[in-house]
Amino acid sequence: MSTNNSNKEKEILDKLISESKREPVLLHRETDVLCPACGSKSMEVNEYLYDVPYFNTIIISVGKCKSCGYSFRDVRVAEVLKPRKILIKVSGERELRLLIAKSPMSSILIKELGASMTPGPASVGFITTVEGLIERFIEVASHVCKNLDEASKSECYDTLEKLKMIKDGRFNATIIICDYDGLTRIAGEGLISEVELDYECEELKPEWLKSATP
Repeated sequence: MSTNNSNKEKEILDKLISESKREPVLLHRETDVLCPACGSKSMEVNEYLYDVPYFNTIIISVGKCKSCGYSFRDVRVAEVLKPRKILIKVSGERELRLLIAKSPMSSILIKELGASMTPGPASVGFITTVEGLIERFIEVASHVCKNLDEASKSECYDTLEKLKMIKDGRFNATIIICDYDGLTRIAGEGLISEVELDYECEELKPEWLKSATP
C-alpha cells in the first residue's frame, strides 16, 4: 500500500480515536510472539478496546518486533454479526466518502470490472473510505499492468482507467464486500444493501479461509 493511502487511513483512525469519550482499555498483552517478518520470537502484541463514533466498540491490535522493527496495526469491530454480502452502489462523492471498517477476512469485488481482492493469512483489518478502497485497487493495478506482456496490457490499463473514473465519480460501479466473519461495518444507513453469502462470495473465498470458517 502506498505511503499516501496509508497516511490517509491512519488519519481516519486517529480522528475516530480522538473523538472517543472513554479511555482505551487494555484487553490483552502477549510477548515473545513469533514475528512473521524475521521469524524470531521478539514481537509484543497489545490489544486495546476503544469506543469510537460510527462503529461503537472496536479492537485495535498493535504489534512490534524488537529484533527487526516490523510492526502492524489491526482494526476490527468488537460486535460480531451474521456473515453476509454487502453491496455498495457507487455513483458519486456521497458513496465515496462512506467509512468502512473492513475485516481482515473480507473479500472485495468491483462487479463491473471483475476486479477483486482476497485476504491472505497475514491480512489485517483497517478503517478507510470507499475512495480509499478504490485507491488500493488502483495501486495494485498500476503495478500489475507494468509487468504484463503486451497482449494483456491494453485490457489491464483499461481497467485501471475505469478505476480512476470511479474514484473521480465518472463511472458507476457496484462494490461487493464478502464479509465471511461478520466483522465488517459500513457507516452509512440507506446507502448499502445486505444479502446472504452466495456463490459469488464462495468463489472469492481463498482456500485457506475455507478451512478456517464454515
